[in-house]
Parts: sequence; C-alpha cells; structure tokens
Amino acid sequence: MAWTPTAQSQQTAAVSATQTLHVSAVPVRGAAPLKESIAYAVIALDGKKRGQLVAEHIGPSLKVDLPKGRYRISAIYGSAESKADVVLDKEPLFHQAIFNSGGISMELIPYFGAKPIQDDLEWIVWTFGKDSSGNRWEVARSVGPTSQFTLPQGYYVVTAKHHDALAKHTIEVTAGIDYNYTINLNAGTMRIYSTVAEGAQPDSTIIWKVYPYGSDGSGEPLVTKAPGEDTLLLPEGRYLLVGHNGGKQIQKEIEVVSGKKSSVKMKF
Repeated sequence: MAWTPTAQSQQTAAVSATQTLHVSAVPVRGAAPLKESIAYAVIALDGKKRGQLVAEHIGPSLKVDLPKGRYRISAIYGSAESKADVVLDKEPLFHQAIFNSGGISMELIPYFGAKPIQDDLEWIVWTFGKDSSGNRWEVARSVGPTSQFTLPQGYYVVTAKHHDALAKHTIEVTAGIDYNYTINLNAGTMRIYSTVAEGAQPDSTIIWKVYPYGSDGSGEPLVTKAPGEDTLLLPEGRYLLVGHNGGKQIQKEIEVVSGKKSSVKMKF
C-alpha cells in the first residue's frame, strides 16, 4: 500500500524545512548588545524568493523563522551599516551585526567662555576625504541646538551654521567610544551704521556683502545681508565689507574679534 502523508507528517516536514534566525548588534566586537533601535533587513540569496526582502524589523534584535538557505543580513544603526551573508541550516543561527562604530555628541559656543547656543542649528557631517573634483560628501545631518550621530570609525568634518558664522571642525570617531565635542565658533559681532548723501536711496534698501580679506569684492560672497539687516556675526578675522545701494557701491576692510561687539561706519 502506498504511503499517504498525514497532516501531522506534513506539518513536521514543513517545520523541518525552516530554521530560526536570531540577530543582535554591537558597536564593536566584544561589546554588550545594543539596546537602541536597529533597522534590520534580510534578503534571500537563493530559492524561489532569491533577491527579495523576506524579513525586516526595527528594534534592538531580530528573531524570525525562515526556510533553510542563504541570506544577506543588513543592519543600520545611525549612519553605520553592517552587512553579512549567512547560511540557515540544521541549527538555529545566532548572528551578531558588528558596526565598528562610535558616537559623537556636539554643542556649539559662540566664543570661549560663553554658554552653548540654544538656537536650532543645522549640523552636517561630511567625509574627511575629497573626491576627484575636490568635494566632500554629506554623511549625515540633523537640526537642533545639539546633535548626536552614530558613525563608522574614521575621520570626518562637521559644520554648524549660526547666523552668518559657519563652524567647521575635524573629528575622529573611534569604534566603541562615545565622544562629547564642544565646538567654538570663535565669533564676534559687527554692527553696520550707514549714511547716505542727500537725494540718494534710503539706507533701508542697502544690501551688504562680506568677502574674504584680500578680495576685490567680486565673485561669491561669504555672507549676503538683506535690506534692513545691519548686524554681522562672523568668525574672528579680517574681511571686506561691500555695500550696494542702487547703482552705487562702497567697500571697507573690517576686523571681527571673537567675543567682542564692534561697529563700522559706511557712507554712500
């Protein structure tokens, strides 16, 4: 008599054809598993679902039953990513995603001795190295008075802009270590007082532009102030200030001192 599979034998066969995949994550080999949310994704590398996403989860760890076979596990933590190919076979598989990442927290002060700035700032992390065109690539960004990033080990350039001043700082990220950075904008303020000759355009129409020291006042300015804006916040240094009022243009070299308030008089 031919053997006919029973419901129980079919269920046993189905169970034996699958296996459990357990995935956790660590910032560096030997560290305790991360408790933060990790974005996990599992892609089949063979079988009927080859190349398809077969599991995804956001959380500290992933547990899923899958048909036996080959899979690619992707885990993303902040701006750090871990990828690995695994094989599900006879035993449950316990895989650990290793990011080789570290954390950085940053705040910005306007000058030495000042309290951290509480305004929303745009923080951008750039690659340390430049491409063949001399450009850096954006890695991550956030908006807020402070910022926190998780990044693969390495060197990066961080920028943060506050009004007219742009802070630029090189940082090092070490796997498994969290760093706190206080970045000094090293800035001062410059108030512009302008007067116009009788019959000229009113000073409310003046556009102010700031150029690097030594510039002739042409090309791309560092800062452009809209009509009515007459206060500059700039990193310490010397600059060329150019005013445009209708068809008339004036310019003067200025010097900004960190932590100091100064002024300049401009006459059209």
